[in-house]
Amino acid sequence: MELDRWKATELRQFLLYTGPVVLKNVLEPNLYKHFLSLSVSISIMLMQDNNMREQYLEYACELLHHFVANAERMYGENFLVYNIHSLLHLGDDVRFFKAPLDEFSAFAFENYLQTLKRLVRSTSNPIVQVVKRVHEYEAVQCSLTNTDVPVKRLKLGANGRDSVVFLRSGRFAEIIDKTGDHVVCNVYMKSSMQPLFLEPCSSLLLDIAYIKYRQGILSAAEISLTDIDRKAMKLPHGKGFVFMPLLHKEQ
Repeated sequence: MELDRWKATELRQFLLYTGPVVLKNVLEPNLYKHFLSLSVSISIMLMQDNNMREQYLEYACELLHHFVANAERMYGENFLVYNIHSLLHLGDDVRFFKAPLDEFSAFAFENYLQTLKRLVRSTSNPIVQVVKRVHEYEAVQCSLTNTDVPVKRLKLGANGRDSVVFLRSGRFAEIIDKTGDHVVCNVYMKSSMQPLFLEPCSSLLLDIAYIKYRQGILSAAEISLTDIDRKAMKLPHGKGFVFMPLLHKEQ
């Protein structure tokens, strides 16, 4: 099965982005709502806006308790492994660190394991090899005199990949041309944004919107890059598309 080869990043993508769309017309309604209770709760805990996250954190914890409490009835007792129980404590971590899940996740450590593996050249003393290579790398980094830190900017494109964005005004837009610090976009009206789901809450709470094909597009407008809040996704669904802003930081 392909699922056996999925890493945490693929599972995260399915939970937060593709899953709520592709499962809507596949799962039975009760199973779909149960999946959404997990997806919505994690999405809330990933909110970068501190006030919004704190406002809905208790609700997110209630959704996680609902997901765990009903998991055995829906999937059997074999589903209740340690990782499922651990979900109940995520809200405590978010509350303790006063930060979104993304700021203290283990993804960075998982991804770095492949870097460490490449440092091992033979089966003899692998730990010693890793320590020496890391020490050499740190020595080189310390010897560099260039202290300029490049400013990280969103990677944006036109008419295709990296072209869908979520604006600070709460609207979605698609970039059709990019010049300097300005972009020309097709901007969607807020009135055309419909919820993808209504339970356990309206998807619009998470800025997830369904927009019918060729509806709600304003005429092309030039906007500043500072008007862009973050990148977004656009997925086909029914007779339109589902738009959703990216929650995690790897944008």
